[in-house]
Formats: sequence, C-alpha cells, structure tokens
Amino acid sequence: MRYKFKKYIVLIVACLPVIFTGCGKPSLKNSETLPKQMIFTENVNYQRQNYIARDFPSTLRLIKDKSINGVATPNLGLFNNHIFITTLTGYLSIIPMDNIGKNRKTKLSKGMSAASTLYGDNLFIPMVEGSTGLQVYNIKSGKIIWELKGHYSQSSPVVVNDLVYHADHQGEILCLNAENGHKEWQTNLDDQMYNNLIYVNDHLIAISQNGQIQFYDPSFGVVHLVKNIDDFVYAQAIAVNQSLYIISYHGLLYGLNLKSGYLSQLDNFKIKAYSSLSSDGQSLLIPLSDGTLICRNIESKNKTWSIKLSGPVSCPVLITNNHAIAATSQKYLYVIDKHNGKIVQEIKTDGRMNAPPIFDEKNVVICYEYDKIALYRSTGEKNGAVQD
Repeated sequence: MRYKFKKYIVLIVACLPVIFTGCGKPSLKNSETLPKQMIFTENVNYQRQNYIARDFPSTLRLIKDKSINGVATPNLGLFNNHIFITTLTGYLSIIPMDNIGKNRKTKLSKGMSAASTLYGDNLFIPMVEGSTGLQVYNIKSGKIIWELKGHYSQSSPVVVNDLVYHADHQGEILCLNAENGHKEWQTNLDDQMYNNLIYVNDHLIAISQNGQIQFYDPSFGVVHLVKNIDDFVYAQAIAVNQSLYIISYHGLLYGLNLKSGYLSQLDNFKIKAYSSLSSDGQSLLIPLSDGTLICRNIESKNKTWSIKLSGPVSCPVLITNNHAIAATSQKYLYVIDKHNGKIVQEIKTDGRMNAPPIFDEKNVVICYEYDKIALYRSTGEKNGAVQD
C-alpha cells in the first residue's frame, strides 16, 4: 500500500526595492538585476532546514483575511514586502505584505503540488498536470522563459551554478541549463520520489518513497553512493552539520555521515512520521503523527524537550532565532520557545494551515484551507496571542 502526503514550502526573500508593473501577468520591476546568489526554495534552503535567522514577532492580532481562489501549495515568498503564492489549481499570485486584499494573479498550469524555487529573477515552478512538468517564469517581465514538457514533478527543483536539477515523480532526474532548458544529463532513481531532492557539499541527494538514497555528482550525474532504508520515507530529509537526517514512516530516525557515507539508526520513536524535520544547526525538531514534537540536541544526541500539540503538524515546523512555529491539523498555530518547549503564543485559525507562516518585523501572513490568506500583526506585548 502506497501513501502520499503533500508537503509545502516556505520561501523567504529579502531583496531590492520593487514595484508592481503593468496590468497583465503579475511581475516586479527592479532598478538593478537581481543578484545570482539570491536562491530560495522549499524548506528555506537546499539543505531543507526550515530555519530563518530572524526574530519572530511577539503577540499577534488578526487584521484581515481574504480568499486567494484556491488552496495554496503554498509557495510563500516574501520579496521586499510582496508575497508570492502558487496554488494547487495552478495560479501564481503576488500580494503586498501589508495589504493582502490586493491580489494580482495569473493562471500558469492545471495544477501544482510542490514548491517553486527562486534563482536570480526567475521562478522555477514544478507542475503535476497539463503538458508541462517545469516552467520558468521571469518575475521582472511576467513572461515564461522556457518550459519542460512532461516530467511532472512533486519535488522542489534545485538551481545551482546556472543549472537546474528537476526530479519527476517517477524518479527521473534531469540536469538542465537554467537559462534555456538545454538538457545536460539525465538519470533514473528507478523509484517514485516526492519532495526529497537535497543539495549540500557538492552532492545532489535523492531519496525515494521506498527508502532508496542516492548521491550524484552534480556535474555529470554519476552515482557515487547508494544506501537503503527498509521502510517508506514520506518526510523531507534534512542536511545539517555534515550529516543527513531521515525519518521513516514508522518512526525510525537515521543519520548518514556525508563524508564517510556511514548510515546508522539513531532512534526508534515507534510512532508514524510523515512530516518534515527542521533544524537551526544546534537542534533537530522531529514532529510525529500523534502530535508529539521532539527537540533533540544534535551534538549530545539527547532529547532537550518534548511537547504534545493538539494534533499532528499540518506543515513543516519553522525555526527562527527565538521560536519554533508549529501549525496542527486541528487548526491551531503554536509559537514555542525553542530553548525549553514552552508555548508562548497559541492561535486558533479558521482553517488548517498548509505552509509555515512568512513574517517581517511586525507582520505575519499565513495561508489555510481551503482558499484563505490571513494577515496578523504584532501588538508589541511579550506573551499570549490576541485575537479579535
């Protein structure tokens, strides 16, 4: 029996001054070209760590919510006070952070389920329906640069050194020129995969739903390491401090040394797991299907704290400088002190969140089922959530 679980993205971008242009497809105009090193993707980075080195705003008050005409995948991006959102129904929207009522959108495909990746001034968008599996959308001009036919994908692409690595749901992995889509190489994992494409230390790592792990040379696609876990893997793996951490469907936590290739079992929680791991480099956050959230110290390998939430998380846990942000399927948003596991804010939302929030110094934006976006604003108080 095969299970499939949808996971989503957070894109956090700080960039040059931008303004809306034109009245057609949504686009942004900059006074200068966006720097090539600006790369943002699912789970924040290509190590898929779900970590943002900023302080999360204190006590929040709901300001407004609006419809976005579809369930967000969501690919939430903050681009100098403008939000990027893509939806399961194939729309791309650009919305001001402080005025979520101004929604400019365009229909790009019949369907999307994985996160887009921003590289330079192009958005690389994986798709699951229609004739196209990957579309490259220029956020300055609002034009489609090139498309890849077929190769439907449920994985966020990796774009490094002007090359894009695209994994389709059947395990085909393609390396394409990021500017024109020319194919450099192609290989096959020979197994289905979903949202488990990682790039770290010049390794391209793919993990299948049946627990196969392969390391590729990103230049030529040559396989130089193969490992196997005897279990399903539905949670996004994570690379931290020269190790790759993987949790299997039946709750077994594995660590793979990126230098030696040694794979070991670190723990057995004996509870099913299908949600992404998260890390700030010091701790590993492990969400389990019964609503338990465990914080494990990476260096000592000891449990720092454990907390039981209202239910399983509905999207990856976001870690900031001071907090861990968790949303559950029971429609609660928790702001947790990441050092001791204490809940410092708790918000009841009108729907189940399907992506971690995005935020600036005072605003927090969330998307929740089935088609809503909501803006919260900090009251400046230290503790306790405030809602109207």
